[in-house]
Amino acid sequence: MDRQGNIINPSEDPQLSKETVLNFYQKMTLLNTMDRILYESQRQGRISFYMTNYGEEGTHIGSAAALDPSDLVFRSIQRSGSVDVSRFSSGYVHGSVLCQC
Repeated sequence: MDRQGNIINPSEDPQLSKETVLNFYQKMTLLNTMDRILYESQRQGRISFYMTNYGEEGTHIGSAAALDPSDLVFRSIQRSGSVDVSRFSSGYVHGSVLCQC
């Protein structure tokens, strides 16, 4: 993609629907919001440790979008975005992430 948003090589266009792209954007925004809240909680001493995903939202959401529902995800400190997008309910995932802090 060039700086104006035009696809340089049309043969590599994944042909994603507007709904799918918007879903990815919403998940990246949610991850950023979750990072901000949890990082501030860590700085205030309410949780012991948290590492942000700032600037990495697209890599987490994009790589997880290629997963099949049967694929296993082994979460690490900075991969909460991958877990969020991978066919689990958001409440369960965010709750389990928070319980690990």
